[in-house]
Amino acid sequence: MKSIATRQANTVSAASAAICSNIPMTKGRLCFSSVAFQKKYQQQDQDHENSQFPFLFPSSSSKWNGKSNNKTTATATTKIRNIQDFIDQIPKAVNRRKIEKIEPGATDDPVARLFRRSELPTHAWLKYAMFDENKPYTRNLISTDNKTYTLLLLCWNSDKESPIHDHPCDGCWLQVLKGGIREVRYDKQLNCVADLDYNDGELSFITDNIGYHKVCNTGKKKAVTLHLYAPPFETCSVWYDTANPLQPKEGHNVNYSEYGVVRTV
Repeated sequence: MKSIATRQANTVSAASAAICSNIPMTKGRLCFSSVAFQKKYQQQDQDHENSQFPFLFPSSSSKWNGKSNNKTTATATTKIRNIQDFIDQIPKAVNRRKIEKIEPGATDDPVARLFRRSELPTHAWLKYAMFDENKPYTRNLISTDNKTYTLLLLCWNSDKESPIHDHPCDGCWLQVLKGGIREVRYDKQLNCVADLDYNDGELSFITDNIGYHKVCNTGKKKAVTLHLYAPPFETCSVWYDTANPLQPKEGHNVNYSEYGVVRTV
C-alpha cells in the first residue's frame, strides 16, 4: 500500500464530491453455510464482474480467489482484505486521532494507517460498485454510524469530474481502488494551486485548511474510489465558476445506492 503522497504542484490526487447519509449502519454480513453455497456465490460474483465491468477489470488478478469471505481478526500489522474488518476499525481510528490530537492526514494518523493496511480485492467491494451512464459519478453508501464517519464508494465514468467543493468536516480520506483519478486543488480565492494524478492503491487526504478541490476521471476507462468522511455531513459548498469565489452554491449529498441497493425516488 502506498502512503499518502506528497506531490509537486503539477500533479495531485484525492477526491470526493461530498458524501453522507442518515440511514443507520447495517450489521448483516454474508455467511457461507455450505461448500455448494460458496461455489454458487463465487460463480455469481464472477459472472456479475465479467458482465458488468469487463472494461474496468480486465485483469484476472482481481477475480474472486476462491476463499471464503468470513470475517478474520486483524491486528495492527496484518493486511485488511475484508470490507467488514475495515468498517469495524473505523470508529476506533477516528476517535483515537481526535483524543490524541493527531493532525488528519499526518504520517501517524490512525485513519491513514488503517487505509494503508487495506488491500481490498475486487470482490470485497464489487456489490457497491454501481455506475450510471447518465451521471458523471455515483455515490454509493457502504456504511455509516451517522455520527463518526461515512464510508462511500464513488464510481466514475470516463472523462467526467466533480464540481469544485469544500469538506465541512475533519476531512476526506480517499483511496483509488481501480483506475486512476486526477485532483485539482484550489485556494480560498479559487486559484489553482496543485494538479495531481493518483492510481491504483494510492491514498490522499484533504481538509478545508488545505483548500478546496475537484476530482476528475480524465482517462478512457472507468474508475472506482473509496472515500471516508469524518464526521458525516449532508451539504457542502460547490463552485461552478472560479470567477466567483464568494458565491458558492449549496450542494446536497445524494447517494445513488445504499448498502448495495439502488435508491428509488
